[in-house]
Amino acid sequence: MIKGCMAAVVFLTIAACSLFLPLPPANPSFHKLEEIRSDLVTLGWLRSGSSSINQPLLVVIEGDGAAWSSDKTVPSDPTPRSGAGARLASALVNGRSVLYLARPGQYLSPEQAARCSIHHWTDQRFGNGPVTALGALIDRAQMAGQKVILIGFSGGGVLAAELAVMRKDVLALITVAAPLDLDGWTRFHNISPLATVSRDLPSSLGKATFAQRHLYGARDRVVPPNLVASLSRLLPANTVRLLDNLGHDDDWAPTVTAELRYLTGDEGAPGK
Repeated sequence: MIKGCMAAVVFLTIAACSLFLPLPPANPSFHKLEEIRSDLVTLGWLRSGSSSINQPLLVVIEGDGAAWSSDKTVPSDPTPRSGAGARLASALVNGRSVLYLARPGQYLSPEQAARCSIHHWTDQRFGNGPVTALGALIDRAQMAGQKVILIGFSGGGVLAAELAVMRKDVLALITVAAPLDLDGWTRFHNISPLATVSRDLPSSLGKATFAQRHLYGARDRVVPPNLVASLSRLLPANTVRLLDNLGHDDDWAPTVTAELRYLTGDEGAPGK
């Protein structure tokens, strides 16, 4: 879930520092959106595809980003090094409308970063402030009456799930390597409990009527298989997939693309 940090200004030149195509923060085909509040700045990038409201808006939410140091020092800049969520958003475009949402504090200018509270990417990262800010960006990006498909990587999957159970316009939810049972996950890693909007997210997802899929890797050490086994008992039947050859930060794009096609009725179910 958590990876090493990089300077906020790198979003201007990320393509030159990467082995892959320009990601949404540096890709001119994505239009930048900002949600600025008193102690919170959140950025998104929208690439418009079909103009029909019958085509859902794909919303991809980034992971937690920068890691805490070995002495538990809080990162001053939570911008991710590789941006797994950004890579996923780029892979999913293919004529679709895609909104990539960075997490609060990520990819900011020094002036924007100076006004942000570190709580929004530490103990409050799944709390009301980030959830409200992300929801506001979705509202601005979608057309009137347009449905959304929420996709979240790692901690971004927790936020995607929180948004999904709150909103009335969700067609489907896909989470990738997400610690949806936060209480179990924090106990496993021996870290302090985290504030959330939903007190029992797995239970809320179990009652949801939208399509959903929760993807995990058998080689994942951040959200390991033993946590997935207990989580699968709390979520709707056949919505959890454990994939043999994937770890936390591996390339999830082909799997997510296949699940997306299945959930939207474009083709049959992916293999188990």
